Amino acid sequence: MITTLLSLFGSALGGLLRYIPEVFKLITASKDQAHEYRMTLLQLDIDKARAEQQIDLVHAQGAVATQAAEIQAYMEAIKGQAQLSGVRWLDAINQSVRPVCTYWWLLLFTVYKGCVIWGALVHFTTMDNFLTALWTSNDAGILSMILGFWFVDRAIKRQK
Repeated sequence: MITTLLSLFGSALGGLLRYIPEVFKLITASKDQAHEYRMTLLQLDIDKARAEQQIDLVHAQGAVATQAAEIQAYMEAIKGQAQLSGVRWLDAINQSVRPVCTYWWLLLFTVYKGCVIWGALVHFTTMDNFLTALWTSNDAGILSMILGFWFVDRAIKRQK
């Protein structure tokens, strides 16, 4: 009887032990599938980053092309303004518009700054308040705009 039981127990244990490699294969297959899934996700992230990089590159190239076209149009406009019509008084008026506007603006700006200085001398008691009222970031912007208008125009003409 014990031999029969041991024989049955050995058969059952042998049958169960036969499935252990299959269990290991299932575990290995599960790990392989999880690895493949992670690799696919990583590849998708890489592809998405490359696509975004390509889109950014296209946008940057478009911006450069737009800026180049704007500069070219600006240079053509300046060239068109510089062409004489043949009528002396009309050409003189045409060529005097920019300087007259600049002188007029500088006169208005000087009057404004004179009023600011006078008001600052009357109302402010400390030198720090006086200096902040005298020169603001708007004043620096106006000055750089005027200088840029005249001197950048000359630099562009020299490049041609």
